Amino acid sequence: MERTLFWNAGVQRAWERDFAYSPLVYSGAAAAFTLGYAQSTERKRDEVFLHFSRIPMQNAFNAELAGTHAQVMTYTFYTTGWVA
Repeated sequence: MERTLFWNAGVQRAWERDFAYSPLVYSGAAAAFTLGYAQSTERKRDEVFLHFSRIPMQNAFNAELAGTHAQVMTYTFYTTGWVA
């Protein structure tokens, strides 16, 4: 059995449109972080990732908002005997 930890940090750009009040576009960029874990056996691999970012955004009139993105992603990969 093999176990792996992942750490990813980088810049995430966001673009949002305010449909409720106006057609203004808000955009911005900020740091984003992902932490992951994988466990592999001969025929199966399970992965789970936790992602978080909080991005301050502005529009053309300097109105501001902050977008928060939090996500849990899980993956399971299977292998048959003839693939390995």
